[in-house]
Amino acid sequence: MWRQQLASLARLPSSSISSCKNGPTNRLLASSAASSEPLSPPSKSPSYKYLIPGSLLQDAPNPVQRALSIENADAPERKQAEKQEFIEKFGVRPGDTGSTSVQVACLTVRIKHVKDHCNANKQDKAARRGYTALLTRRRTLMKYLRRKDFASYQNVIKELGLTGFT
Repeated sequence: MWRQQLASLARLPSSSISSCKNGPTNRLLASSAASSEPLSPPSKSPSYKYLIPGSLLQDAPNPVQRALSIENADAPERKQAEKQEFIEKFGVRPGDTGSTSVQVACLTVRIKHVKDHCNANKQDKAARRGYTALLTRRRTLMKYLRRKDFASYQNVIKELGLTGFT
C-alpha cells in the first residue's frame, strides 16, 4: 500500500511539476497544494524527508522508514522540515508564509542555523554580519507584532522560547 502511495506522489501531472522548482520536495509541495484537503497541524509522529507524511510510511518496512527519516536528512532538508512545521503551526491559513508570526518563526530557524555555523567557524565575519542582520530583522518584526497583535506576540514568544522582547 505504501509503495502505491509513494508511486502516486511520483506521478504528478506535468503542469504541477513545471509550475514549481525542480526537486522531489517541491513536487510534493505542489501536489499537496493542488489537493483540496487542508494541511494538518504538525504532529509528534516521526518526520520524514521530502515532507512525506508519516501516515504514508506507517506500513512501510523499517529500513525504508529509517532511510526516509528526517534524522538521515542533510542540514538543508532538516531546516526545510523545521520551517514547514512552523509554517503549519503559526500560519493563519494553509500555505501562509506572509503573516508576521510565520516570518518570525522562519527567521528563528535561520538564526539558529547561522548561529551554529558562526560558532563552528569563528573567522567567518560575513556570516556573523548576516547573523546580526537576521537578529535585527526578527527584533523589528517582533516589535511590530507586539504593537499590532499582542496575543499573537505572546504566543510566538512562548512557542519559540524567545526572551528579551519585553
